[in-house]
Amino acid sequence: MRREDLRFWGSAVLAAAVFAALVPVLFPFRALGLELERTRIWLLTVFCFGVIALLFGLSGVVGSGFVGLRDVLDAKSAAIAIERQRASRKALAGRGWRNAGGWTVAAGASLIAIYFVLFMALA
Repeated sequence: MRREDLRFWGSAVLAAAVFAALVPVLFPFRALGLELERTRIWLLTVFCFGVIALLFGLSGVVGSGFVGLRDVLDAKSAAIAIERQRASRKALAGRGWRNAGGWTVAAGASLIAIYFVLFMALA
């Protein structure tokens, strides 16, 4: 794996780990009267954000393969919009999942993995 690939995917994992570590510090447990449920709320927050990020990223990855109404309106023709889409796919062919959608999927999957690690450690 190339160094820039490691940096790209590693940043998703690092962002997920930082988020998971900051939840118990920044969440207002005392103000909401939820001090007794601190661990459960922490786990629930990490898991839910992981699922949301995973689904949001997947929608971006799947949606990037389609020509939308905005593409057609900008191109002023469906045929031109389809041709632009094909050209952009060829230009990005070597990148694969290395885009914003892929990064978000990786961060979400990392949060879900962190949830299971935390669950095992705190249970």
